[in-house]
Formats: sequence, structure tokens, C-alpha cells
Amino acid sequence: MGAFDKAKDMASDAADKAKEAAQKGREQGQQGRERGQESGQDASERAQQGAEENRNRGQQQDEHEHEQDQP
Repeated sequence: MGAFDKAKDMASDAADKAKEAAQKGREQGQQGRERGQESGQDASERAQQGAEENRNRGQQQDEHEHEQDQP
């Protein structure tokens, strides 16, 4: 095997490794985006639930104050 063939094989191997690394990077990026989306959705749901609980507490407090106002 000549030096040229050896260099060609090494370059081919390096290209294959680069392609594999790029694919792995894309997959990890996609997983990161999915996790970020799920995390954002969870946070949104928690915020909505907290807002609803606060509304309910405020409504109960208003009703309680209204009961106290009546003789």
C-alpha cells in the first residue's frame, strides 16, 4: 500500500468519524430541544394551576368577607 492510499484511507476514516459526530450532535440537540419544550410546558401548566388556585383563594376570601358584612 502506497503512502497515497494510506493517506486516502485515513482521510476517509476521519470523514466517517466526523459524520458520526455530527449525527450524534444533531440527535443530542433534538433531545435537548424536546426536553426544553417539555420543561416549558410543565412550567406553563404549573403557572396556570397556581393562577387558578390564587383565583379560588381570592374568591373564597371575598365570600367570607361578604358573609361577615351581613348582620
